[in-house]
Amino acid sequence: MMRTHVLFSLLPCLFLAGCDLEELANSERYQSDFHYSYALAPGGRLEVEGFNGSIEISGWDQNQCDISGVKSASTTDMRDRIKVDVSQGQNAIYIRSVRPAMSDWHSNVGVRFLIHVPRKVELSRIVTSNGSIHVEGTAGPADLKTSNSSIRAVSVDGRVAARTSNGSITMDGVSGNLDLHTSNSAIRAEHVMSSISATTSNGSITAHFDEKALPSESPLKFETSNSSVDVTMNRSPRSDIRASTCNGSITLRLPADSSAKVSASTSNGSVHSDFQVDTADTEKHRRHQSLEETLGSGGPLIDLHTSNSSIRLLKI
Repeated sequence: MMRTHVLFSLLPCLFLAGCDLEELANSERYQSDFHYSYALAPGGRLEVEGFNGSIEISGWDQNQCDISGVKSASTTDMRDRIKVDVSQGQNAIYIRSVRPAMSDWHSNVGVRFLIHVPRKVELSRIVTSNGSIHVEGTAGPADLKTSNSSIRAVSVDGRVAARTSNGSITMDGVSGNLDLHTSNSAIRAEHVMSSISATTSNGSITAHFDEKALPSESPLKFETSNSSVDVTMNRSPRSDIRASTCNGSITLRLPADSSAKVSASTSNGSVHSDFQVDTADTEKHRRHQSLEETLGSGGPLIDLHTSNSSIRLLKI
């Protein structure tokens, strides 16, 4: 049964774990809960299209897709004009929230979702705006997109493509390839297991590779501006590494026995390497703020470039 609440009741936020606290500050906000449940076998597919609200998806050990959520607006009439359409295909669930007419968008409407799915699932299109996306405990590829908010994926056994703007991206324990893009915010990836491409602006990039990371066939790419890049690898690189920024530092940590070719340069900064080079070359590199160096027996290219800041190549 659908229940209606005025904003200042805390029940909707207790009902929906993903509730953002700032949403409680919106005055005259009317909300109503919804709930659906559909059969979905492991290996199935989920698509979600929301707006102005968060989407939380978690894997569980049931062959069901359980969909809970909250519709909200500044008037009860506008709230009731928000539609949530759910349909089934061949082992697939499609969820779409439908806005009221464009002329009514000023009414501060939005939809939040909390969804449980079988662990083995393809999240083929998860889209919202002005709300965060959080995925945890699933096995399969995930394509995630929002704007003006964050994306977080934890313990996902599959590749993840994440797109947002003005919001951070956090990955932790994702086994597959990572394709991450945002702007004006940071990207952080922990326990990276495969290849990664991370792009942002005015935000830092931090990536820590897992000790059991598999060799990547694709270059590892890190690109930002006006902020830093910090990468730690626990194994010698097997593919090219390219990192670039401006007005920010680059730090790359590698095992002492790494083999690679290094090309690093900066302007109005310095290049430092823990790996041994002869004294003459060291002075030359400092003078020209660049470094061309072979680590071990050589191998993939490590290409590091910044301006107005430093580059450090460190041993771990």
